[in-house]
Amino acid sequence: MYIISERINGLFTSVSKAIDNRDAKWIQDHAIRQLECGSQALDINTGPGREDGPAVMEWLVRTVQEVTEVPLCIDTPGIKTM
Repeated sequence: MYIISERINGLFTSVSKAIDNRDAKWIQDHAIRQLECGSQALDINTGPGREDGPAVMEWLVRTVQEVTEVPLCIDTPGIKTM
């Protein structure tokens, strides 16, 4: 079994707030906690309705990659954001 955690998702109020504030430490701590709980990959989702989706996704990916080398799953329906 391969475990992918899906908690870095802008649909969650706390994650959306961290994204809006570009709170890298909060996002990184959140990613590390998921890994400590056994996740082998992290799903990254900016959340719906963001005009700045591509920039947010780039920021999220770089922010998470600063603290881990696990695979990331880019989760978005927007082709530009992907």
